[in-house]
Amino acid sequence: MTRPSIRSLIGLIILLIGLLLYVGGVAWAIEKIGTLPFLLEILFYAVAGVLWIIPVRYLMKWMTKAEQ
Repeated sequence: MTRPSIRSLIGLIILLIGLLLYVGGVAWAIEKIGTLPFLLEILFYAVAGVLWIIPVRYLMKWMTKAEQ
């Protein structure tokens, strides 16, 4: 069995903190926007629910990259 690298530990910490900040930002934004029409609200949540994947993809690539 291989041991996890320090890169994995750092990536996990960044991921947890980043997702907490992202969720807080989305909650803050929806509070500031107020009540939107139903379809716009669905669109906002759909975009916000997918947007976090972009930075996580690069973080995962970095975490799994072989150390040199």
